[in-house]
Amino acid sequence: MIDTIISSSALIVIILIIRFVFKGKINPMVQYGLWSLVALRLAAFSWLSLHPIESALSFMNLVSNAESTIREAASAEQVIAGNVEAGAIGNAVPIMDNVHIGSMTSGEGIAASAAIDWQLVIMTIWAVGAFTLILWLIYVNNKFGKTIFKNRNFLMFIQTNHKGKLDTDEIGIIYEGTGIKNKKMLPVYVVKGLDSPCLMRYKREVAIYIPYEVATDKEKLRFAIAHELCHYKHHDLIWAIVRGGLLAFYWFNPLVWIAAVMSKRDCELACDYGVLKSIGKEDRLAYGRTLVDLIRQSNHKSDVLQVATTMYGSA
Repeated sequence: MIDTIISSSALIVIILIIRFVFKGKINPMVQYGLWSLVALRLAAFSWLSLHPIESALSFMNLVSNAESTIREAASAEQVIAGNVEAGAIGNAVPIMDNVHIGSMTSGEGIAASAAIDWQLVIMTIWAVGAFTLILWLIYVNNKFGKTIFKNRNFLMFIQTNHKGKLDTDEIGIIYEGTGIKNKKMLPVYVVKGLDSPCLMRYKREVAIYIPYEVATDKEKLRFAIAHELCHYKHHDLIWAIVRGGLLAFYWFNPLVWIAAVMSKRDCELACDYGVLKSIGKEDRLAYGRTLVDLIRQSNHKSDVLQVATTMYGSA
């Protein structure tokens, strides 16, 4: 596992450097895609664990080697003290038979330390941390989903093609209706008090949720739907679950937390880039104003554990 931690941490640092050096010069889609390399490297540990490969850098090997060294040192100390014959070294039973009570000094502490199953202790701490974070992730998303579900009001359906691109006709990009049942139809709901438009799956339904203030402005509504549709096209809800799972597995690594935050930010940048390419130059300024207005109206807190997408996380 230590190999995965070292290599993935190095990869995260490299990507962070690339983001800093080429800020504003690299395609946002490519920048977002770089984080998939980190996800693959972190996930590779689970695959390789099915066919364990001994490693000289393995933490558990280090613990095992250290424990053996301590036991040998304790045995040698007994020989020096005259409590154990030299020929008994390496044979645990004769050593314990020949040790005189009260004759051990510093060796007692060493032997007691060696008796602790450090592998079990470390694995227990890791398991408790991972399990706690998974429970918190479920709680955060379930609470958010319940709040949205309780306060939502249906607005319209939007129709997409098989690539997730919004269909258009002479009426406009939005298809309205309440009785349409099609796998390519995405429902849009209005929610009062919502900070940002978002794409979320709750109770087996993937839908777009729009703040009331955005729904009353046709231009902002169009941009918000286009942005969330980019998330739908990129399958960002799936990637968000992957991000949360890896974060729970590697909760002890601060660089993984940084990667999770930055990858979520780059996810929003990639969608902004996709929208700007599709709406044309004449609407880019208006789209920028929409983003600024959303930032002003919200508390601008983006929870890295939240699976639902947002529209202001790129700022």
